[in-house]
Amino acid sequence: MALSLTETARWWPMSAEDPAFHLFGPAHLGALGVTAGLGLVLILVARSGHFPRVVLWQNVALGLAMLWSYPTTILTRYVTGYSVDDVMLPMHLCDWAAIAGFIALFWGRAAACEVVYFFGLAGTTQGLLTPALAIGFPHPTFFSFFLLHSSVVIGSLYLPLGLRWKPRPGVYRRMCLWALLYLAVAGFVDFLTGQNYGFLREKPAESLMNAMGEWPFYVPVLLCLALAFFALLSLPFLSCRPFGKGPPRDGRN
Repeated sequence: MALSLTETARWWPMSAEDPAFHLFGPAHLGALGVTAGLGLVLILVARSGHFPRVVLWQNVALGLAMLWSYPTTILTRYVTGYSVDDVMLPMHLCDWAAIAGFIALFWGRAAACEVVYFFGLAGTTQGLLTPALAIGFPHPTFFSFFLLHSSVVIGSLYLPLGLRWKPRPGVYRRMCLWALLYLAVAGFVDFLTGQNYGFLREKPAESLMNAMGEWPFYVPVLLCLALAFFALLSLPFLSCRPFGKGPPRDGRN
């Protein structure tokens, strides 16, 4: 998401020397490495089945990371003097996935588990690989961005690989409805606020969306690709029985 400057700098001095973010630069690759390493550790600990109390605390920590990513984004924007207009509402796809991830890890709700898995892997992963981010390390905005995107991607893999969660039958149909619901709500909010939630009004500067044509044609292309990714993400579970309602409370199978 594009960052706009306000006139008054606050706790973090604003200047032309603010560190720029470089796609696949050292800081970006480092963030991806930390995400992969941390996710692997959490998954292996949960999958082993030998540390139920540790798994419980992992669930709490990961769920809170996703929950707090939204207010952290607003706080870091505010205290560093950048506009919060485009993040004031939790209306980006990654925000929905983060909220769902918190509910999934704290209460094991089946619908929340499905939303974070499909939205996280089909959508947030793209944001992690090609961030719509202007400012780089060590600016606080850099850390808040990766707190959100990394925690969601880790959570979307942690549920099936670590906690052995499985979706219920009919998940593809439900996720298509979730995608349409998000599209409708985000579009309505964009119309009311003039913002760009879901990037439905304008594409980010560096993104895979740049290969999808101009507005408004890239929006239906984006939706079709999301539904195709949902189908691919459903494949590993086609022969799985029984289907789980949510992640096990203690991390065991």
